[in-house]
Amino acid sequence: MLHNWFRIERAFSRWRARPCFAEPANSYIARLVDDNGYGRPDAYAVKAKLVGSGDPMARMLEAVLRLPLKEEEKESLIRWTPITTDGQFVLSGERLSKSRLFRQGKYCATCLDEAPYHRAWWDIAAFNVCPMHGGPLARPEMGFWEERRWPFYGQVRAFCEPPVIACEEKDTLEAYVLQRLGAASASRKRPLLDDQPLNMALRYAVAVGRFLSNPYSASKPPTSNSDAAVGFEALGRTLNHLERRVAGWIAEHVPPDVRSRGTRDSLGYGNFVLREANGSDALRERIYAAQLKALSRFGGLARPLLRKAESVTEPRQDSNAAAVGEDHPLSGQICAPPIDCGYDLSNSAVKRRLGLTTDGLKRLLRRVDGTWTKAANGVVQIQRSTSDRIAHEIDGAATLPEVCKLVGLGEKELDQLLYAMTKEGWTGCVSLVRGGRAMRHVLRQEVDLMVRKLSEFPACPTDVETVSLVRQARWNNIKVGTVISRVLSGELECFRSEQGGFGTLRFVRMSGMGHITWGGKPATSGRRHLGSEFMLAAEFTAMTGIGSKGIAYLASTGILRRNGAICREDALEFHRAFVNVVAAVKSDGEMPLTVAKRARESGLAIQFPYDDVVALVARRSEFEAAFGIRTNLLQSEIDLWEEFRVAAAENCSSFIVPELKSDGRSIIRTTTRKCAFNVEIEDGNVVFTVRFAKAEWSRSWKVFLARRKQIEAALSSFEWETDRHSAVARASATTPSDLQAITKELGRFEVFFRHKMR
Repeated sequence: MLHNWFRIERAFSRWRARPCFAEPANSYIARLVDDNGYGRPDAYAVKAKLVGSGDPMARMLEAVLRLPLKEEEKESLIRWTPITTDGQFVLSGERLSKSRLFRQGKYCATCLDEAPYHRAWWDIAAFNVCPMHGGPLARPEMGFWEERRWPFYGQVRAFCEPPVIACEEKDTLEAYVLQRLGAASASRKRPLLDDQPLNMALRYAVAVGRFLSNPYSASKPPTSNSDAAVGFEALGRTLNHLERRVAGWIAEHVPPDVRSRGTRDSLGYGNFVLREANGSDALRERIYAAQLKALSRFGGLARPLLRKAESVTEPRQDSNAAAVGEDHPLSGQICAPPIDCGYDLSNSAVKRRLGLTTDGLKRLLRRVDGTWTKAANGVVQIQRSTSDRIAHEIDGAATLPEVCKLVGLGEKELDQLLYAMTKEGWTGCVSLVRGGRAMRHVLRQEVDLMVRKLSEFPACPTDVETVSLVRQARWNNIKVGTVISRVLSGELECFRSEQGGFGTLRFVRMSGMGHITWGGKPATSGRRHLGSEFMLAAEFTAMTGIGSKGIAYLASTGILRRNGAICREDALEFHRAFVNVVAAVKSDGEMPLTVAKRARESGLAIQFPYDDVVALVARRSEFEAAFGIRTNLLQSEIDLWEEFRVAAAENCSSFIVPELKSDGRSIIRTTTRKCAFNVEIEDGNVVFTVRFAKAEWSRSWKVFLARRKQIEAALSSFEWETDRHSAVARASATTPSDLQAITKELGRFEVFFRHKMR
């Protein structure tokens, strides 16, 4: 009886394994389970009710605190076990969001040689290098979830002391994290970060590093494991150092024409602090101030913004603190643009004298490489010689109607041309104030250059089939002005006609260009039909299960020839030689991770990197030998699939049906990807299945609810199984007449998701 009561109070009968410094409860429990001989820690945790509802880490901590441990051991477990409080983890007194702390299975092999137990700081997302030994943390292979949840590396019988950080590693982000967690002594003050929560410091270190590690981009650039270290290097010093780092990035990555558009456009993704929705924290304001000051080095910044930036200062430092200053060996040495002297005309005076708008003056300054500076009072000053060169540039500038007559274009096409060229950095179009109105003008030398290039184009040959400018633009799905811009830049060859003018240019007719009907009627709606030698990327994906990223990789390696569309011969040859392992096995009910594990255990050679193709691709013969699954169809099945493809092309052309059946279960989708049918060949029958589910495909579910009776009537030969949150329809076809009937029903069905393709 006493023994049973003892087991109820304590989850373990012996505790020779002792908790170590910075070890969380889940790691200690894994070592206790091994020491007691209880088997797998995950199975024992379920039996002992250590996991379940609520916070599992809190339940584990409560269980180990019942053991007769020393007080310092209990305090260490409480300190280093991340407990959820108000939606965040609390680790060593610091609150960390769940995106900053999660189990990834990272570890330092040298630390494990010294003491084989899991350190809590390894689970911090930005923690990538061991600050004690300087080596990168190792990561387990894909699929080892249990090893990440219950990390076990061996037994330790005595309490381990806090780590000692090497001197050369004290300036890393990882060392700073240990200092903030109290696991190591502080090496120096970080004025921008020390007064902020660790969670905010990590958050902005990753964001700033992601910004500084990539070239200019208006959208989010790709992430890297080094982002946090780069951001910490920029934020871990003074405000002036951060300003120089941002200014250096602008000088290196932002072209002058983008640089002059203002704060938001000049920084691209780096302007993330202006889009944050989590309030106005101090660190955010400091980064914002550094960005504005960096932009002011290149001019074009409004004085109210500059005054706002100058009002933000870094916190006062202790006079005895060893702060990272400008003379630190890791401090950046990026200087501002040199300042010249001898300016005698203000910005406003030049605009009034020459009749320029602000944007026009900026564009012309870039064109003539003009010299300017900003005085102490914020007034931009321009040298008189620069003003004279600008006056010479705009002398004789032509208005847009005059340019239309000279180059043979309509006003709409000319507007498209000027927009396309300006977007590429061209500075030949400026706004001039004439008669109290700002009107766009094209500089005279640029007009003369266009006319000269037009006369230099070769005459249209009589033995080559050509198409017009408008048809060339329609075929490439771009505007007429963009086509002319590519012609002027030398990217596209063309011929001049006898009529003259850019509007009458002729282009070589490319293979696959279909016949375009005229007569004032709109073009037929539907997807573009290619020649027989090309294949849409959507068809390749339906056939192989490889998406756009994998297609781009295969095209870059030369396996697939691609010019917009994919070469059909290469695509079919690829599918006959290779197999998508997960797609071929998943139809048998296995999960993708299980298939990946089986592939590794069988020694199956994966032909392409998974990160590049996003699929496990193996040679078909090797896959069949390893898995024992027949992938090549019988001739009768091939004939049946071809009959289905021909019937689908005739009756339901909105669905993408590949020329060769995919491995495993085939999925045919509408071109809008709003709805999909599973198609399988079973015992000589083609089986069609479509599923509408609220939790899986919300768009198709909404359409089904809105047109339920019409959809059921359209799919009249399908058998329906419906409940409150889903509906499944199935049908089977054996003969060509059955395939004709079902594909016609799919043709009636597809109009509910997109206009019928022809």
